[in-house]
Amino acid sequence: MTAREKLSAALQAVGSYLCIGIDLHARYVRGRSAQALIEWVEPIVEVGRSRCIAFKINLAFIEALGAEGWSMLERLVHLVPDDRLLIFDGKRGDIGSTAEAYAAAAFERFGADAVTVNPYMGRDAIEPFTAYADKLTFALALTSNDGARDLQLVNCDGAPIYQRVIESLLALPGQDRLGFVVGATHPEQLSHVRQRVGRDCPLLIPGVGSQGGEIEAVRSANAGGVAAVNVSRGILDAYWDGGVEGLRAAVEQYSRLLAVI
Repeated sequence: MTAREKLSAALQAVGSYLCIGIDLHARYVRGRSAQALIEWVEPIVEVGRSRCIAFKINLAFIEALGAEGWSMLERLVHLVPDDRLLIFDGKRGDIGSTAEAYAAAAFERFGADAVTVNPYMGRDAIEPFTAYADKLTFALALTSNDGARDLQLVNCDGAPIYQRVIESLLALPGQDRLGFVVGATHPEQLSHVRQRVGRDCPLLIPGVGSQGGEIEAVRSANAGGVAAVNVSRGILDAYWDGGVEGLRAAVEQYSRLLAVI
């Protein structure tokens, strides 16, 4: 089963767009060992596996833990069930043999189903990832942070740069293995992207909750297309504050709010 097929099957089985982001911010780590962190994360996967379609691991927080983090990552990927998409969020963006090594690390070494990549360096930075026929590559198009306005929304020959990025990547070979990251904080632009790429192109949509993205606006803009809407702090904070019961309540709430149209 390819990553796209896995995502579609999970959407049908779960009936929700919920993707749970595992972002191990410093407040969650607090001097815990790798073993203790695994034990803390395990309930997130156990509770979420029947209510979400994907788990997104933010690699920056793994790398910040050094050797223990990489050891933990190897164990963490085995917690994620095979019928849920495993996304590595590293926003890799280099060319040539470096991009090939990043792709091999994610897809071959750790067995991720999907990755996020930065397309700023062009097709050379994307093709080593889309070369994997059974995997999925999410290219940054319009991100949810305030700084997106610095470049992504700048007009370039009559269209914003993020639209130019999408058009250029849709012209590449392997576009059936390609999706786009579009932030929940830009519902109007999200609607335009969905219209351009069609219902079947996967979108990864971060920014719901703490970054200000509104769920109803996202669901409307996505118009029933294939998507994974990421929620990180909204779930992890509930777990941190309220234990497993708080975690369960948050997962159930977001899964229900993000029900597939």
